[in-house]
Amino acid sequence: MASNSALLEVQGTSYQLNEEGRLQDIGLWTEEIAIALAASDGINLIDDHWKIIELLRGFYKEFNHTPTMKLFLKEVTHKLDDKFSDQAYLNQLFPEGILIQSSKIAGVPSPHKASLIKDTKSTDTANKSAAQNKQSKDQYEEFEFNGETCRLTKEGNLVEHYAWSEKMAEFLAQREGLELTDDHWQVIRFMRGFYEEYLVSPMVKLLIKHMKEALGEEKSSKKYLYELFPDGPSKQGSRIAGLPHPIGCID
Repeated sequence: MASNSALLEVQGTSYQLNEEGRLQDIGLWTEEIAIALAASDGINLIDDHWKIIELLRGFYKEFNHTPTMKLFLKEVTHKLDDKFSDQAYLNQLFPEGILIQSSKIAGVPSPHKASLIKDTKSTDTANKSAAQNKQSKDQYEEFEFNGETCRLTKEGNLVEHYAWSEKMAEFLAQREGLELTDDHWQVIRFMRGFYEEYLVSPMVKLLIKHMKEALGEEKSSKKYLYELFPDGPSKQGSRIAGLPHPIGCID
């Protein structure tokens, strides 16, 4: 298994792997390296593997992060043949965890911990990620709201997501010099719905893409969203919506 090796030998060249068995420098990825990584996991790549690999690399190139499991499955359903919609078939292709194993072979970063939901082979990785987050040394900013003490991360996002309410959103917006209108609320509710479905806060390109599909081009243009949230629809919107800081290329 690649995860037990610090080096991967490909055509006489050694490539450094991290503790997860992933390519340390993803910029060095080649198809030959993908074949070697797959072989170390006992996989002989066929055309259907390559379709998944190309999909993941295309997503990473566009959005600068690896998709969550639900986003990955949506991309698969929309862009690939019907047989790829069957998770049993995907499990046959990548038996050690659909997204974990395919992203490793594709040479893209390890998926966000939310990606591991429904990727049943990845429980150990999920537990490890949760433990690392628990040990985080981030400093929090405290504020009082309705007699309760709440905390913000260093990026300004609410730590206690359960404490969020529409009244708190108005309070957080006022702290940033915004008075929420119906248009703001449409974006805030869309972002919260996106998070509830995909378990990740949308960075701006994802936000625009999915809002365009749901609400049309007028309500999803970059100009329109930045007029509502001048500090960035993804960054500022997630702060006011009570969501975690987005990952990938933010705003």
